[in-house]
Order: sequence, then structure tokens, then C-alpha cells
Amino acid sequence: MKTLYANSSQQDTETGYTIEIILREFNKGRLTDGVYRWYSNDNVPFSDMLNDFRALNLIDAEDVLRSETARNRDNERHWVEYREAQQNRTPEQIAEQRAEARAAMGPNVDMINVLTGERYTT
Repeated sequence: MKTLYANSSQQDTETGYTIEIILREFNKGRLTDGVYRWYSNDNVPFSDMLNDFRALNLIDAEDVLRSETARNRDNERHWVEYREAQQNRTPEQIAEQRAEARAAMGPNVDMINVLTGERYTT
């Protein structure tokens, strides 16, 4: 793990942000029980940001691992909820989604929702 310092350049960071920006971003969240989350949406940042926080000694390696585990758990829960919501769409909601796809892709295009496996033609 690379250690960052106040005079490190943004080429040294995983995010490509300056040290000043990383420090400012760190203050936009909190560490609770070893999991870092943003105040704005309660999500765990992506790994590059967590690694930059770690490289500045703002969090430790265990915090990074716990945070990534929490993000993966959050993502799995989200995709389960998404798939369930897709199964419970009304006929009107399905028609609206198909109309949007047809407008974007044109008529007679084979489509697949890679998250649910649903196939249809616009």
C-alpha cells in the first residue's frame, strides 16, 4: 500500500484527485464500526477512494475491508430489490419501459435486461 503525504501529487492517488480534494471528500462521510459511508446517501465509496483514504492514514486496512464487504452486501440487497421490482411491474410500467426502449433503439431491436434475463423486442 502506497502512503500519500501532503505534498504527494494527484498522479500518486488512485482516484486521480489531489490530496486536498481527498481530505475534503473524507469529511463528507463517517466511519462507524469500521465501515466508512457518505453522509449524503449512506453508500460506501468505491475502492479507489477507500484506498486513498487508507494511503493518507485516515482509515486502516481493516476499515477498507469492512467497508468493501458492506458495499458488496448493500449491492446484493439492491439487485435483489431491483429484480423483485421488475417482476412486480404493472402492465402500464412495462409498456412505458418498452416505449422508451423503442424510442432510444428503434423498432424491432432484440433487447435483454442483463440483470433479470428478461428478453423482448422493441
